[in-house]
Amino acid sequence: MNQLLKTIDVTDGQKKNRELLDKVEANIHIIGVDSDLFFTAEENRETHKKLALTKENVTYYEINSVHGHDAFLMEYDQTENALREELTYPAIEIKNGMIEVPNRPGLGIDVDEAILAKYAIPKDKIKSIL
Repeated sequence: MNQLLKTIDVTDGQKKNRELLDKVEANIHIIGVDSDLFFTAEENRETHKKLALTKENVTYYEINSVHGHDAFLMEYDQTENALREELTYPAIEIKNGMIEVPNRPGLGIDVDEAILAKYAIPKDKIKSIL
């Protein structure tokens, strides 16, 4: 599975990755994990450095964790996320570095549809980059 993920080409062989990424107008957030041996923090830092040469809308965050590639699932409170508190209710509470599992159905949270609509991109504004 890991080898398969490393060989996926999101460009479908059409253009160089850099040419496609230069067309992206959205903010690009790169998150590295210091213990990730699959997509290393060094690779992510290098990608950020290259993109930042031509784009102002690129940020890099690095999670410190012993959990490797899956740390982004476990180290919930190490990255900034403006929508985390705004988009879901009741608020997800972190206590002693852990999230208490809600006793409500599903994930135990609801999505605020008004906030979701606030950040939605109209279909006519979405452009294909491929």
